[in-house]
Amino acid sequence: MEQKEKKGMVQDEEEREEICEAVREIRRRVGWSQKDFGKMLGIPRTTIVRYERGYGKPNTARLLAILHLATHLPWEGDDIPKSELIIRRELEKKGINPPMIESLTKAAIDGTPFADCMAASHAEALKWRNS
Repeated sequence: MEQKEKKGMVQDEEEREEICEAVREIRRRVGWSQKDFGKMLGIPRTTIVRYERGYGKPNTARLLAILHLATHLPWEGDDIPKSELIIRRELEKKGINPPMIESLTKAAIDGTPFADCMAASHAEALKWRNS
């Protein structure tokens, strides 16, 4: 039992590190300072610092906002950047279904404002949950 707990702690630590690297990479790809990135997300710079150092994890709404920002960024090659995949995986762990994530990212690519994306994604989640 003790070994499983230790293994889980290591896994949690690895996941936390992946998330903090993903947040940092997306912020840098956007080209914003921690202060500007925080402003865009509606949080103080110190919270961004905590995310990037692994002292805290973004909640679901902030993960969705970060993913929304990331979908506007160009990338090289055909594959989705690892940072986006990490954020998507974390959202799925928090119960956000893949159709909702896809709906959000498609709307972001089409230029839909974040608040409208969230409303559409919420409606999609309700349909998915009730089916």
